[in-house]
Amino acid sequence: MSYVLGKPFVAGRFRVAIISRHLVSGHRVGRQGIALHCTKAPAFVVVQDGQGRAVLDMTGAKVAMEKVSALCPEVTTL
Repeated sequence: MSYVLGKPFVAGRFRVAIISRHLVSGHRVGRQGIALHCTKAPAFVVVQDGQGRAVLDMTGAKVAMEKVSALCPEVTTL
């Protein structure tokens, strides 16, 4: 599983970026085949304005930046 920072966009006075969770799993099929299953789902939303930034999970609850940056180091570039 990995977390990927999407391209930030502007919505009104806010700059918003979505962090998605990517999961790829596979298993052998026969002697020479492989079956893959891939999923991509939003995990966190980063909202920035002139006052600072907030990280929210998909329920709308605030999440500590340290937790998110441990999962997705790219978020520190915002």
